[in-house]
Amino acid sequence: MLLFLGIAALCLFLIYFTLTTKKDCQFCKKNIPRSATVCPFCGKQLPVEKAKNYKPIFYAACIASVIMFVMILQDLMLTNQAPAEKPAKTVTKVEEESKPKFNVDWDATSKQTIADLKQSSSLVRDANFVVDDKEKRINMYIVVNAAIKPELTLEIADTAIRRFGCNAQLHGYKVNDGPAKDYYGPLFDEYKIFIGVANNFTVDDDKKWYIAHVITNGMHTKQKPKLQKMYLK
Repeated sequence: MLLFLGIAALCLFLIYFTLTTKKDCQFCKKNIPRSATVCPFCGKQLPVEKAKNYKPIFYAACIASVIMFVMILQDLMLTNQAPAEKPAKTVTKVEEESKPKFNVDWDATSKQTIADLKQSSSLVRDANFVVDDKEKRINMYIVVNAAIKPELTLEIADTAIRRFGCNAQLHGYKVNDGPAKDYYGPLFDEYKIFIGVANNFTVDDDKKWYIAHVITNGMHTKQKPKLQKMYLK
């Protein structure tokens, strides 16, 4: 709108200037000063012209200029009155690290891992997995048949960790690496593990659990699950 008014005002001023200062010779059609009575090109006497009123054009140009000036002034006032933008919140290193890198469906991961454990061993009665994204911790609880040999719980614990890591990759933890002989998988580079294995009679007494073990993130099999002292031969 401002651009249109500016162009219109400029054109009207140019038209007014041209009409009030120049005219065409009636004989040779050359552009000559409006005040001339003899054409400087063909030398012929020019008839006296009736005075024409070009003031409306001048007034229109002035009005367009004033409107344009008022609109510019209003824009400047509104800009100065606009509230200052709030500075963007700075995300601290701690907040950044507490955010999960991937949108993992932990419920689906847990359910699939429980199904895998029960399928791999008839001695597994139940399991539960609790993920704390803020603390970067995964708690794994496995209930086994009381008839199990304690050393077999180590194999079940190892399978639980590896299967949970693989299933997490299937349900949103999108990384290319997988578990290896001495490596539980990339999930456990980031998350630490607590794993507890008990039978259905000792669930309420963690001192009697077969395994109650913490694995620091990044340590993998260097801190692999161990039996509690009472089960060591």
